[in-house]
Amino acid sequence: MCTKSRDYNGINLFCAQVGLWIFGAVLKVDAVSAAILGLSVLLTTGVVTWKECLGEAVAWDTLTWFAALIAMAGYLNKFGLISWFSENVVKVSKLHLDGQASGNALLEIVLSCRG
Repeated sequence: MCTKSRDYNGINLFCAQVGLWIFGAVLKVDAVSAAILGLSVLLTTGVVTWKECLGEAVAWDTLTWFAALIAMAGYLNKFGLISWFSENVVKVSKLHLDGQASGNALLEIVLSCRG
């Protein structure tokens, strides 16, 4: 069972964390740094224990997959796939085809550019 002081510390730290996230651009603190700082302070003050953090397996799994997807999206953009794909989607959308025909046309574009 949590003590009242631990609860109040958690509430105060949560409000400070949200404030740092909201005003991060003004304070020149990015969201990742704010999150790591917030977790560090919560662990240091004893509001959250490391055992409690490790018990959240679903959250860690989500974080891992989200990080991988963000990294993959960044590299796809860096290598130009996003701009290439969007240009081809615009070409297909200008043909004024129905859903099935535009999907087939897009598939044809992707397959023809593959080789």
